[in-house]
Amino acid sequence: MFKPSLCVCRALVCVCEVLGEVLVRVLSGDGLDESGRADRDRFMDTLQEHLHDTHSYVRAHVLQVYTRIVNSKALPLNRYSEVMGLAVGRLMDKSINVVKSAIQLLAAFIAHNPYSCKLSSADLKKPLEKETDKLRELRERLQENTCGSDQGLRAVGCYGA
Repeated sequence: MFKPSLCVCRALVCVCEVLGEVLVRVLSGDGLDESGRADRDRFMDTLQEHLHDTHSYVRAHVLQVYTRIVNSKALPLNRYSEVMGLAVGRLMDKSINVVKSAIQLLAAFIAHNPYSCKLSSADLKKPLEKETDKLRELRERLQENTCGSDQGLRAVGCYGA
């Protein structure tokens, strides 16, 4: 039986898949000229529009395309927070396939986060100790200047002299 809406869904998914492949293979990297960046931005905008499609099949596949883009490190840094926000929004989708695809995209964001660096706990221990010492010193100062007595109140300006 012929269903026009199903044909439209499949056509939209195919278009999104093609856009994703072009983004990964051709329009990725820092060496793009102005027209390449404009094309990349238009393709990204088109994908983002389809994240709000009425058909869950299309929404799920667009999220999968984004997962491929993130895994290929082809997503521009200025789009990270926007796409991540859209993926988080899809976690509340009524379709389980969309939610599953959104979770996979968020996992790809975590795995390929360009802002994370490989630090060991030993690298973080020294700054932690330094900040802990500062906190301890501030707490001691606060204890000394507490507003517990009249003398202390005047000393820290809790009320007029």
